[in-house]
Amino acid sequence: MWKFTRCKACRSFSVVNGCSEGREFIHNLKQGYYKQISVLTGAGLSTDAGIPDYRSPDTGLYSILEKEYGMKSPTDIFQLSIFYRNPQLFYGYLKKINFDMFHPTLSHYFIGFLEAKGILCVNFTQNIDGLELRAGISREKLVTAHGDVTRAHCPSCDKEYDIEELKRKAMNDQIMYCDTCPDVPIKPRIVFFGEMLPDEFHEKSSLLSEKSDCGLIIGTSLQVAPFNGLPILYPTITQLVVINNEPLDHIPRTSASSLYYKGNCDSIVQEIIKECEWEKDFNDFRESIDS
Repeated sequence: MWKFTRCKACRSFSVVNGCSEGREFIHNLKQGYYKQISVLTGAGLSTDAGIPDYRSPDTGLYSILEKEYGMKSPTDIFQLSIFYRNPQLFYGYLKKINFDMFHPTLSHYFIGFLEAKGILCVNFTQNIDGLELRAGISREKLVTAHGDVTRAHCPSCDKEYDIEELKRKAMNDQIMYCDTCPDVPIKPRIVFFGEMLPDEFHEKSSLLSEKSDCGLIIGTSLQVAPFNGLPILYPTITQLVVINNEPLDHIPRTSASSLYYKGNCDSIVQEIIKECEWEKDFNDFRESIDS
């Protein structure tokens, strides 16, 4: 059974079992009442694809790095100052984690499907794996808040480089350097500690307050700033739907219509597709992207 959260006068989410507001959301989605759906996504989508998250004990990326390299502070691998001094540390990680071997999940394709239907306003994601692009989501609609591994650049002059060449260098235990900036190593265009978020994160955040009429928050507990500040940009009239294993009680919210679907992202998204009677169109879209 689906579990919904509705928020009226309070400023936080609270769980209830089944409600008319949930049925109304499905009805409005199915009938095309929402014209500008925005989506905020996080690690839940990546872990469903088999990619380790960062902070889970034993299986999280930071735990793996701590064991692999004996690092007391595994986040150091994403420190820009340390990358300059010892790029081999990050290149070793890049060699170990081959993002090309992972595939988009049903939830990724669902967001791409929304774009194909012409109702996707924007997709903000915290993930760096680039699986959104392989699920039919265009660069125009995608904001990778923490960057992604599908592009490479010089962190000093910002010159673009071939990501495939960077991967080849990493696989051969070689460091790729900028041909303009002396001794500056090339890295994927992901945001390290010590770097600013991409301009588009700030530029497109206004879409949430000015354009979006429905916001989906999928697979994220919204623990990391400034990404966790995005939900408060929605006007009170915007329909907000959370799909996650745990509620977001720590996120302030003043909305007349907020819903919480508790559980696995793909399972719930699949149920939404079914309730909207979109199965055939969705499967056709997915096959077209994969072919």
